[in-house]
Amino acid sequence: TISMVFDTKHAVSLTSKEGVEILIHVGIDTVTLGGNGFEAYVKAGDEVKAGDKLLSVDLNVIKEAGLNSITPMVVCNTSEYAAIDAVKLGNISIGDEIVKITPNS
Repeated sequence: TISMVFDTKHAVSLTSKEGVEILIHVGIDTVTLGGNGFEAYVKAGDEVKAGDKLLSVDLNVIKEAGLNSITPMVVCNTSEYAAIDAVKLGNISIGDEIVKITPNS
């Protein structure tokens, strides 16, 4: 479920069926672009599944502004889990497993 889409469309947060709270933040300091180069395809409350388009970004806009396009994905409620381990770092493709979350016993 989409929890929030930032007004500037540079970030989206969602909560999985299991309760994992995830923030996807496109770029560093991209909030300063005021939404320029970003488009949102979802809104708070939307139910989504793997493969659904959430946001799009014109990477040239980020580059021309002198900003970094690295896109952190952050698990916000880490204290609720025994472990959160990266499975894959760097460039990823659709369908890649990128994180393993171990529930508390």
